[in-house]
Amino acid sequence: MFHRPELLELLAEHSGTDELTLYAGWKGDHLVGLLPVFINRNPLGIRTISSPPPGMHVPYLGVVLQPTSPKVRKCERVNTRFTRGVLDDLEIDSRTLVFLVNGPEYTDPRPYEWEDLSVDTSFTYRLQIDGRSAEEIMQRFSKSRRREIRKGNDLDVIVEQGNRADTRRVFEQTKARFAEQDEYYGLTWPFVRGVVEAIDDKSRTYVARRPDGEFLSGIVVLYSGDTASFWLGGVRAEYQHISINSLLHWAIIRDIADDPELSGITNYDMVGAGEYRLSKFKSKFGPELRPYYVVNSGGVQMWASESAYSVLKNVRTWFQSTPTVDRSD
Repeated sequence: MFHRPELLELLAEHSGTDELTLYAGWKGDHLVGLLPVFINRNPLGIRTISSPPPGMHVPYLGVVLQPTSPKVRKCERVNTRFTRGVLDDLEIDSRTLVFLVNGPEYTDPRPYEWEDLSVDTSFTYRLQIDGRSAEEIMQRFSKSRRREIRKGNDLDVIVEQGNRADTRRVFEQTKARFAEQDEYYGLTWPFVRGVVEAIDDKSRTYVARRPDGEFLSGIVVLYSGDTASFWLGGVRAEYQHISINSLLHWAIIRDIADDPELSGITNYDMVGAGEYRLSKFKSKFGPELRPYYVVNSGGVQMWASESAYSVLKNVRTWFQSTPTVDRSD
């Protein structure tokens, strides 16, 4: 989703990026590679190259490869040449910090290791829909999750698609949750509003309310290609001892399976597989564990960036050493 030009421009504007550079690799007339990078120079004289810009709650961005041949040898050649071309142009040196978070579709980060960068593995959850009905999908949930959802369906709590005002409620609730935990929160309402307005019908906000209409919690979902992606929200809430997030995720999954407007969506990226507490909650929906790769400068350089951020964490800054943290449950 965030490779869209209008969203890249929003990210650059609201993250305080000094320079947005868009790389494209071509083989003849065929586009075979894409990589947007956000470049900053901090007060310490260190240049940072990131994709996505940190602190903006974009779970991954990085490289998109579209090789013209399915043959492994040719795919590897495209990947290697594109990587080398980008890194050569960026002129990475000892005062450059690199932080690229690639999506699960980018499965071969080895060219970055061959160019002396470090590669770490992170994980997300992808729930496969693949034309199955909602009830068929539910059969893969844990017994406790199925029981909870069925109990929730008997309650008078309201779970529905919300409006723009509800999107703002989700944003404000998430912001407050981060503040309670003394965690950095880099998003602003103008950025969130800009994203949902730019993509229009490619986002939905799901909300849960008490019978009297009082807001309980909500989740903002983005749609791109064949994937629905959790983006914001999911702050922990309960109603009569039932997890509201279980009901919200179930409403999202049910719509992907049954709503004709979402007929092209075949999987749901639930995010949140990197933390033990969240993985316990989300694994009960029966998703697949999918790796994704984080490219960074490693070693002393990465330590230096963490130290600089620690000192400047109360300033809206340009670098953070870890991917977006999901505070839902």
